[in-house]
Amino acid sequence: MLLLQGQGAEGRPHRAGVPPLLRRPDPAAQGVGEGLAEVGIAAQAAGEAHRPLSPRRPVAVDRLYSVHYFEWPISYAYSGESHDFWELLYVDKGAVEVTAGDRRLRLDQGQIIFHPPGEFHAFSAAGAAPDLVVVGFDCVNPAMAFFRNRITSLLPEERALLGRVVAVIRRY
Repeated sequence: MLLLQGQGAEGRPHRAGVPPLLRRPDPAAQGVGEGLAEVGIAAQAAGEAHRPLSPRRPVAVDRLYSVHYFEWPISYAYSGESHDFWELLYVDKGAVEVTAGDRRLRLDQGQIIFHPPGEFHAFSAAGAAPDLVVVGFDCVNPAMAFFRNRITSLLPEERALLGRVVAVIRRY
């Protein structure tokens, strides 16, 4: 469960004394690159560690249907579903083969895919037991078109934000 453990995705220990879900990312470790930052979810440049994140194009989640952290065995396969809301799948550990509509894709640790409303999606473990974050949500915003047919990786601050969401949900 890398999002909630004491090591980063690179296997380095987190800065001492600060829980990983509460600390700000090390600005020297990585600047803003491709990923969710392109739509402004985490538009923070290196060297601005103490400024809040400021979306360039705000995307608001209208309804949150589910937030799950799954630790699946290496033999796991999910036969699939479709529904009328968005769903994100983030690979926290391992790898998965994903069916997204008529496409078959591989996602490795640190990668994320967004399934739009109505898209059939399924997955199976791909060579390693996967730990996955799955979030179902409504969002009616033209900026969500950016995520269609796209696999991307999360920046450290985006991974930390997703980890905080999972941690909050686990309290309930």
